Amino acid sequence: MKFKSINYKKNKIRKTKFFFLFLFLICLFLTGFVVVDQNTRLISFGDEKPTFSISVEKSEEHKIKISFLGKEYDISIP
Repeated sequence: MKFKSINYKKNKIRKTKFFFLFLFLICLFLTGFVVVDQNTRLISFGDEKPTFSISVEKSEEHKIKISFLGKEYDISIP
């Protein structure tokens, strides 16, 4: 019967910690990027449109409107 060494457990824990730290930093970076973009548009151009907005049209179709980096995207929700 083969037993896994203690180093295997340490390496697995180290990889898991690295993965979650990397994921957290990516999320933090993207959040900061959105905040900086919104504040720059407000200060430079006086653009007060929200970055994310939810709207319902007459056809009862729900849509999420995303305004990011000067482009607007519509995502339909069934």
